[in-house]
Amino acid sequence: MKKKIATSLVGMSLLIPLSGCGTDSNHNSLQISKDVEFGEQDYEKIITPNNELGFNLLDEVEKDDDGNLFISPTSLLMALALVYNGADGVTKEEIAIALQIPEMDATELNKANASLMTMLNKATDGIQLQVANSIWLNEDYRFQDDFAKRAKDYFNAEIQEIDIASDDSPKRINNWVKEATNGKIDKMVEGNLDENLVAMLLNAIYFKGDWQYPFDKRLTENRTFHLADGNKINAPFMSLQEKLSYMANSDYQAIKLPYADGGMSMTIVLPNDLKKFESDLSAESWEKIQSGMKKTRVEQSFSRNSNLPMKRS
Repeated sequence: MKKKIATSLVGMSLLIPLSGCGTDSNHNSLQISKDVEFGEQDYEKIITPNNELGFNLLDEVEKDDDGNLFISPTSLLMALALVYNGADGVTKEEIAIALQIPEMDATELNKANASLMTMLNKATDGIQLQVANSIWLNEDYRFQDDFAKRAKDYFNAEIQEIDIASDDSPKRINNWVKEATNGKIDKMVEGNLDENLVAMLLNAIYFKGDWQYPFDKRLTENRTFHLADGNKINAPFMSLQEKLSYMANSDYQAIKLPYADGGMSMTIVLPNDLKKFESDLSAESWEKIQSGMKKTRVEQSFSRNSNLPMKRS
């Protein structure tokens, strides 16, 4: 007889933000159940919590050897929201605090998540954005029926039972990751699974977007790139002159680069003092950057190393 997971997930929960961009994908990752109801704008309830979670993560996640840091707070929010449905007592309270949603119950959170996934999932000309969730469950256990139903209905989560001692299980997990990221990540599990594993949660976000204003390759040229430690290197810089959302003050410059029809964009900030900017960064300061931008004709050039010299025309 299988053991029943009653009110919480035990063992190892692997919360992994994945992101990729590359060739076209046929992976249809979104099928929110028709049996659940949610408002089209319900996702707005978790915009601020999602941003707060992201900025809190900046202080917790270590940079790589090159000083770079890449996080996906939305991936973590979805994974924790899924766990929230199976938590109780102190664990549930702590997850709510981490998610910045102490007054939100599981049903309200689930509706907001379903709304967010629907809003994010795009397959339009110039943009592909897909969201996928999965739970890999030790076959010696099973979830309560209501938890499994909510996971499938609101999160479109695939629940796969696996033999953790089998050599085939890591392959199945890695194949799911490869498909969900359109081949950009082909291995998440190395070697055999932990013998104490009960459940593994995975979230994958795949994004591919064409610039609304493409960079002309003929304008790319090598320039001096200034590193945070004061050193300089030679790096290729892309250039663009266009009317874009832009702002500047005594502390930083910021610009917004739209994708495709402008429904999505990348915000890039060039601070004068990187350490100070990082320490001051919050959901409130981020909103100040967004609301302070105005359409301005800008001449910009930046390297893929993330430096962004800009000037108004």
